[in-house]
Amino acid sequence: MPKLKMAALWIFCIGFPLALWEWYRIIPGEIANQPKATYAELVTILLTGLTVALALFAAIAGVLAIWGYSNIKKEAATVATGAVESTVKTAVDKHLNDETLGATIRRELRPIVLEVVREEMPPDLVAGLYAAAFPQAPRTGEAPSERIAEELPGENNGAR
Repeated sequence: MPKLKMAALWIFCIGFPLALWEWYRIIPGEIANQPKATYAELVTILLTGLTVALALFAAIAGVLAIWGYSNIKKEAATVATGAVESTVKTAVDKHLNDETLGATIRRELRPIVLEVVREEMPPDLVAGLYAAAFPQAPRTGEAPSERIAEELPGENNGAR
């Protein structure tokens, strides 16, 4: 589609002036009564036409520069976003399954979380959360009423 638009533009840019010139030649005029132009007048007309052409070229170049800048800016943002996402994904995938890093994070975060829980939460709420997270084990001789966690694959509880 863009090639067809470019072809139509070139046909218009070349065909329209040619059609105007032919139309001007076909319409009869009174050549005898028209005065002859001097060289100074012809040079003035030529330079005026050149100035108009340069002004149009400058306006078109300015519009294309603004359009190109915005497209380059969008494309650069897209490429940068893709590069950052792929780099971050690679780094996360690399370090996500690293056991030493996980142990380090747990070792560093545990005291911070415990300190925040002790300082920020009321003691009765902490006790309630602890009781909910770690229910009391059944007394000896009693069977547990329900299973606390789901059975893991390969786990053998002697029930089989």
